[in-house]
Amino acid sequence: MTDFMGVALLVTGIVIVGISLYKSRHSKSSSSLDIIRHGMSSQHVEKILAVPPKRADANLGLYFGLIFMAVGVIRILFVWWFWSHLPG
Repeated sequence: MTDFMGVALLVTGIVIVGISLYKSRHSKSSSSLDIIRHGMSSQHVEKILAVPPKRADANLGLYFGLIFMAVGVIRILFVWWFWSHLPG
């Protein structure tokens, strides 16, 4: 017997993790920011702008997705165990 709710949680968790990993960084910044360039060498500014910072909501989405996946797997295993140990 399949557990629809457990499978739905598992699939939802996979989708959330996928989106969080796909959109984990901010978009590229403009290299013409004069405020950042003030007092810094151009090599240092290029190094900072080369790697966009990670998004906090992507990390949060990753954690929620992993929790959804864990709860889905636990629920599927529990329902499978429950139905396999019923008499008759």
